[in-house]
Amino acid sequence: MRICNIMMLFYFFINPLFQIPPWCVAEYEDQYFTRFLFDCGSVKGPDGGSIALFTDYKLSNIYHCVCEMICLSYFWYLLRRRKEWRTVTRAYEYRVFLMIGMWSIALIDCFICLVRKNSPWVQNIMRPGVVLVLYENSRNHFKSIINLAKDSSVIIGAIYVFVVIYSFLGYFIFRDSLEGYSFFMTPGISFYELFITFTTSNFPNVMLPAYSESRFACLYFILFLLLGLYFLQNVLLATVFDNYKNAVQEEYDSKFHRRKEALVSIFDTYDQGKKGYHTREESK
Repeated sequence: MRICNIMMLFYFFINPLFQIPPWCVAEYEDQYFTRFLFDCGSVKGPDGGSIALFTDYKLSNIYHCVCEMICLSYFWYLLRRRKEWRTVTRAYEYRVFLMIGMWSIALIDCFICLVRKNSPWVQNIMRPGVVLVLYENSRNHFKSIINLAKDSSVIIGAIYVFVVIYSFLGYFIFRDSLEGYSFFMTPGISFYELFITFTTSNFPNVMLPAYSESRFACLYFILFLLLGLYFLQNVLLATVFDNYKNAVQEEYDSKFHRRKEALVSIFDTYDQGKKGYHTREESK
């Protein structure tokens, strides 16, 4: 398992770190198959300046594709070996076939990458899927996140409806003002700007054109932040925490129940005559 963790660290973090970007591939297109190391930091942009902020060396996509296929082949081999020491279920067989499918897709992506002289991108999308297929703990955590999102869907929907209603309200209030031309030109733009305001990333900039015309316009944004940021978002946090606490408690109770049943089963196995206790010989 230690080798698997090292291979996964290399596959998920180290190998993508040295993947050559498309703009660097275009600069060294004539040396695509003959060069192993590319200095992307020396590539100049349209204005004559360097695109990268510092010296940045990347490795050839041929090396990248070979390492990618070696890692995926090892992961598939590891899944096949697990059949020797664990119960094979239908879900396990699905994961094996899924790994074979991802291996095939990665091979096709590498072939297309080398033919077209660009960087692979399908492999980068598949990396989280490989982690989920290979590690049971990651799958369990991912399932718990999905369940938490499903249990909190009501309050998430309420937040979405709140922003939609407020965006339409802002569109009709500010459409004939400088604020409307700046941030509320359409209901879609209004929703986009208010959704960013929900995180306070564009506040108070989003409010300044209206505030310069009337100071009472700030009430619209203050009420939005009070209701959205300080009320609905805290309700969402409390809901997620409560659901997570219940899920953890249910998992603990389930494990405790299974452990108790296992202990009772072992006790009954060695309790000859069903006396309710073990003698010294039975305890040995």
